Amino acid sequence: MKKLLCFVPALMIAAVILILIIGSQSIATSADSYKPEKTYESIVIENQETLWGLAENYAVELNMGKAEYVKELKSINGLTSDKIIRGTHLIIICAGKPV
Repeated sequence: MKKLLCFVPALMIAAVILILIIGSQSIATSADSYKPEKTYESIVIENQETLWGLAENYAVELNMGKAEYVKELKSINGLTSDKIIRGTHLIIICAGKPV
């Protein structure tokens, strides 16, 4: 009987640890798969702006990698290189409603 009483708390601790592990994995999975609604805005390129700088500002809020963001920017703007020129109008991707 004493062996059984020692086994029960160990079993309960193992169950709690298992529940915590499973719960944390499902939270991480749902956060990684979250993609907010994309909206698009037209901007005018300023001095020193780059596609990678725009990705730095906007990719995180869209849960995108910077390379993925730059690739999509180039696609929607018909760009073949990463170079952008001051004064050019560019469509950027934002999260949620445009400002």
